[in-house]
Amino acid sequence: MKVALIGAGNMAIEYAKVLNDLKIDFSLFGRNDAKAVNFKNYLPDENMFCGGLEKNKARLTDFTHAIIASNVNNLASNCITVIESGVQNILVEKPGIATPEEFKLIKEKSKGISSKIFIAYN
Repeated sequence: MKVALIGAGNMAIEYAKVLNDLKIDFSLFGRNDAKAVNFKNYLPDENMFCGGLEKNKARLTDFTHAIIASNVNNLASNCITVIESGVQNILVEKPGIATPEEFKLIKEKSKGISSKIFIAYN
């Protein structure tokens, strides 16, 4: 199992702690270097990819799982990028989408693809 952790905020830090405790290999995909600094204690620099998910989309093909813990405005677009990259198991942090239109778009993009998408609620 190789996990792509998408987002570098507080929720992503909590996921990083759990992944490390479980000894699961993961990499961080963040928008900017400023927040990625918070991950120095959780993974090596070579496992941090900043500059946005679109810029690093080609790297996603190496991952079997993704956890999307970005801000609400980017959850749907990040989910679509991950789906298009062929990641099979996707966990999207709540609320998963910001609008019903985003839900329809994700549903359309996932047709014919074997990805499993889960929405995390605590």
